[in-house]
Amino acid sequence: MRSSCPPSRRFAARAFRLVRLAAGLVAAAVVAAAPAAAARTVVIDAPALRVEQADGAQILILPEFVAESEEYTVSGAAGRFDSSTELFVATGTKDRPATLSRSGEDAFTVSAIQMISIAFEDETLRAEGEVLYHSEGMKAFGELLIVDRRSRVEQLLQELLESLPPGETREIVLGFLAGLGEEDRLILMRGDVTVEREDSTLEAAWVLFREGSTEEFISVSAPGKPLRLSIVIEDESEAEPSR
Repeated sequence: MRSSCPPSRRFAARAFRLVRLAAGLVAAAVVAAAPAAAARTVVIDAPALRVEQADGAQILILPEFVAESEEYTVSGAAGRFDSSTELFVATGTKDRPATLSRSGEDAFTVSAIQMISIAFEDETLRAEGEVLYHSEGMKAFGELLIVDRRSRVEQLLQELLESLPPGETREIVLGFLAGLGEEDRLILMRGDVTVEREDSTLEAAWVLFREGSTEEFISVSAPGKPLRLSIVIEDESEAEPSR
C-alpha cells in the first residue's frame, strides 16, 4: 500500500498564548499558560460567546462557529475551549458535522458527526461518529479516530487485545505492539474501518499505525467477518512501451 499522510505532529503548535475571538461585534482575548515564543492567534467567528471560570481557567462556550489559525480550520455546530488544558472540542450533528482541515503541506480534512477534539499542548486528536479522513491519495472511514501516545491509549489497546481469542491473530497483534515504545505516537481507527487508496482498499474492524511509519500497521477483522484487502496490480508488460 502506498504511504498516506494522516494527521501529523505538525497539525498544531505545542502551545499558544494569545487567542483573539471575532464574533460579529464580540471580541475578547484569552491568554493561555505558554511562553510568548509559542504565540499563536486563533480567530473564531460565531454568533455569540460565553466565557466561564473553572479552577482558574477560562472556558469558552460557542454555538455554531468557524475557527482559523494559520493553516488550520476547525468548525462545528458548537464548540468549547479550555485554556488550562488547551483543549478545543468541536461538536457536530448529522446535518452539521464537526470538521478539521489543514491546507498547504500535508493537507488533510477530518469530519465527524459527534465530535472532534484537539489538544494543542500535546498535539493529540480524537474524532467520533461517522469519521471521514481525507488526504491526497487516501480516504478512510470509521467510527473512531485517535492520534495519541501509546501510554495514553494503552487501556483501549488492552481492550482490543482482550477481544481476540488465543491463536495466530492475537500473536500477530502482540508482535506488532511489542515493537512500539510507550511514547510512540499512534493512529488508531476503529469501527467498520475502510481505507481507500488509488491502488487498494482495506476493510477491517480496526487499524493501528505508528505515526510517521504508515507503511507498517496492524489491522484486524470483526468477529465473524473477514478482513478484506483489495489490491490493483498493474501488468508491467502492458505498461512498457513497445520497441
